[in-house]
Amino acid sequence: MRIYLDVDDVLAETTRAIADHAAACFGRRVAFDDMDDFELERSLRLTPEQAAQLHRDIHADAFLDRLAPVDGAAECVRGLRADGADIAVVTGRPPRCRGLTERWLDRFGLAHDSLDLVDKYGRYEGEDVITLEAFEHQHFDVAVEDSIAMAEYLTVRGVRVLLFDRPWNRKAVLSSGAVRIDSWARVPALIDHGG
Repeated sequence: MRIYLDVDDVLAETTRAIADHAAACFGRRVAFDDMDDFELERSLRLTPEQAAQLHRDIHADAFLDRLAPVDGAAECVRGLRADGADIAVVTGRPPRCRGLTERWLDRFGLAHDSLDLVDKYGRYEGEDVITLEAFEHQHFDVAVEDSIAMAEYLTVRGVRVLLFDRPWNRKAVLSSGAVRIDSWARVPALIDHGG
């Protein structure tokens, strides 16, 4: 079985850290549960200049290296690998984040068979990153994602998606083939039984 795992807000507690950073840098105090738009600049109500600075800051090694893993992620990933799953980590981070992402995964015991940096949202044109068009031929049995856009992209291609419950995806109606989850504790049973 080949399992796709997203990084930010699935394996790493990224947006909570981003909210704290925005509060410290820009005085924009927005509770995590109020961040109901996938686009950070809208959720945090940032000016274009602030949004540009935030995107530079949150892709810096110093920021990414401090992220905590999502509760239960490492234990679940270890269990899936022990059961013979092929773990494909897929992130929408920019290509310059590859080395740090690899080191972060290793540091927290998130063993994996591959790491792909995919331009999921059309942000890195011209950079050394996998396009969605090039990526669409990869096969996955199950995916764990937090993005509605990627969940839809994957379900259309026959992948069973476990959508990690986050404020920015709570209003979405899930397509068939997608199941909302609120913790890593639910993942093994859903993968084993397709439930």
